[in-house]
Amino acid sequence: MLIDLPPPLWVPQAPAIIRPAEQQLASEWFRSAPKATRRFLIKRWVASGRLSKADAANTLVRSCKVSPVMAMLMVNQLIGFGAGGIGGNDGYTKLLLHFDGADAATTTTDSSPSPKTVTFSGSAQLDTAQFKFGTASLLLDGTDDYVYIEDTADIAFGTGDFTFDFWMKRAAVSGAQENTFGQGNAGLTGGYHYGKITAGNTMDFAMNDDALLAAGPAGAPLNNTNLNHIAVVRSGNNLAVAVNGTWGANTDVTAVTYTDSTARFAIGQLGEFTDGSSFNGWIDEFRISKGIARWSPGTSFTPPTEAYA
Repeated sequence: MLIDLPPPLWVPQAPAIIRPAEQQLASEWFRSAPKATRRFLIKRWVASGRLSKADAANTLVRSCKVSPVMAMLMVNQLIGFGAGGIGGNDGYTKLLLHFDGADAATTTTDSSPSPKTVTFSGSAQLDTAQFKFGTASLLLDGTDDYVYIEDTADIAFGTGDFTFDFWMKRAAVSGAQENTFGQGNAGLTGGYHYGKITAGNTMDFAMNDDALLAAGPAGAPLNNTNLNHIAVVRSGNNLAVAVNGTWGANTDVTAVTYTDSTARFAIGQLGEFTDGSSFNGWIDEFRISKGIARWSPGTSFTPPTEAYA
């Protein structure tokens, strides 16, 4: 069993008081630990706020004998902070749905640090026939199927950065709009926001009652053969949508406050609003991040290659 003590004093089966010899043991153990274990520890220490990025880099300098510059590059890559970093399940993560489980199951778990209750509605269910990571994905049939969480301060973004990202595949290209996720009440009053598939088969994001629209890349339509990676990012004054790492044009959101709705947030439709435009297909690895732009709008990127952990 590994005792969870503050770094750099963490050692297997550590006593309450760490002696110098045991600190040396910790250093030796960390240096010889598998790469995946070292990655896990660095990410955990920094994400929990118990180790700064600088201290994490110094730990790598001491234990792995790398240069300070290389150590900081390694830390940025491991924890996903800084330019080009995507992070994982960290302190910025407010909802993380892997949608893993048995075929046709109607429950799932929020794996974020502050888990929410996720409710399945209609015929929404897990499907093991299609998924990007893990064992299953969320299957929605386009007839008022969705999953939802109740309103929470964790999705009140104000003027700060945020990111929605997930994988999706349509059951068929219908040529009609499909509301894929969003928050808003049944009458669309009091503020609403949503991601939608357009008649042109790309993903757009509408913010603040359709007052602001970030369009997906016109030259990169959704792939109907494989699951597509979608990222909706606010980074400072820019709001943009990326499909499989290719960005649409930036929308200027300078000084704009994200309207704080009190309605449910849903995946598969626009919150509590039902008009026959629900999403028909599969969704996997859905994450909401608050206070961080996981990618930089305008800079193309390679989508994640593994589930967030």
